[in-house]
Amino acid sequence: MIVDNILLNYYSGIMLFELGSFSEEIHFYIGKLGKLNHHAARLYNTVKDELEEFKREVADDLRKATSSEERDWIYEMNENDYLSLSDMIPRIIFEGIFLKSYFLYEHYISLICDKIFDDYSAKSKIILKQRDLSGKGVQRSINYLTKVWGISLPNYNHQRIEDINYIRNCLAHNDGKLVGNSKISSPDEKLIVDNGDIEVSYEYVLSANNYFMAILSNIAFDLNSKGIK
Repeated sequence: MIVDNILLNYYSGIMLFELGSFSEEIHFYIGKLGKLNHHAARLYNTVKDELEEFKREVADDLRKATSSEERDWIYEMNENDYLSLSDMIPRIIFEGIFLKSYFLYEHYISLICDKIFDDYSAKSKIILKQRDLSGKGVQRSINYLTKVWGISLPNYNHQRIEDINYIRNCLAHNDGKLVGNSKISSPDEKLIVDNGDIEVSYEYVLSANNYFMAILSNIAFDLNSKGIK
């Protein structure tokens, strides 16, 4: 747990509170999400460096070419590798990290709801469980925390989460394409949408994941202020 708290400080820059077991668990979740940012940064730099090295090697081969035919052949031979390094590999990496990040956030929010009920329902005389509410996923969990337990989430933006969830569904179930005539309500400049095709950039992954961590940190802070530790 000490190691995870150190990683939390290093990767996400979120201030630790005087932690009890519940807050420690939430901050462990934040630390896990923070590690995804770290991995994303390492992969981003690795692919970027490899692409730059590839470009240098191709440029060197072109300088040595003695005819236009040879130069055309060099372009043709390297076209697929260039497309892989500049487009396909980054897409696979960052779509995967984004989906993993969303899955963990959804899972952690649900675990928090279950734990707060298991640990504090008897004392608070609250009998409603998360599953007793309508809806599903993140929004049901947020409703449970805010409406049943009175957790204040000033950083929570319902529409932003709806957009992130919509993007997640498009990636997971529709090959990264917008569904029908649906649109993203609050477009994010870090998200690339080209002819209905969604591309999750490195910057968007960090933006979404940092938002998830901020919400979890917000929950930990408010629970702590209510004496739920």
